Amino acid sequence: MAGMESTDTTKGPMPGSASEYSWTKPTQECVSDLWDRITEYYQEMRRTGRLSLYRNSFTNFYAGWIYRASMYKSGEMGELTRSFWNHERNILLHIKSKVTQDKVAYKAQVTNSDARSAQMRELADGLMLHFTADSDYGLDGKLDQSVEDSSVYGESAVVALWNKFKGPMYMPGIAEGDIEYHNVTPLDLIFNTAVQERGHCQWKIWRRWMNKYDGKCLKRFVGF
Repeated sequence: MAGMESTDTTKGPMPGSASEYSWTKPTQECVSDLWDRITEYYQEMRRTGRLSLYRNSFTNFYAGWIYRASMYKSGEMGELTRSFWNHERNILLHIKSKVTQDKVAYKAQVTNSDARSAQMRELADGLMLHFTADSDYGLDGKLDQSVEDSSVYGESAVVALWNKFKGPMYMPGIAEGDIEYHNVTPLDLIFNTAVQERGHCQWKIWRRWMNKYDGKCLKRFVGF
């Protein structure tokens, strides 16, 4: 491909046909291609120092949990006993409490003023309140956690994922499915680092940690 450096492993050559895209390949080949994208992302993060920055931010924020309030000797003759203070966590949590103390109030908007639209607006308001406050979804708590993650890493995301195994069973062994929300930090959100603007990114990969020995996980990912 003309104009592309030989060391540029992020862009790669353009596919010759639609069948060569990772998303259209069989499952095994698609996963293999996506794993290459993940490897390239972390290589780029190491090259630019972003990965070290994220790890240092994590260590500074959770220093109290990591060091367990341990004490150490200090001074010229070891006459002082010191401990660790986590001022950064205190400051960031104070900012978080100020930002999230007023909860988000969702309000649906309609384009016309007929009675049916007014009824649908009330339904939409009720649904948004349900997803926000209900413990099964916990969207409000996820948004609060996203604010905290943004304070630590500089950015964060909330993934809305459709889980076909969730919800009541409408047939034996087949659930209705339901939406669920997850917090994602830059350590686990892989995207194309070759684009000049984040809005131009056409794909993202979420690296999700799961217990492979969990019974529900084994049922969902048979063969893996």
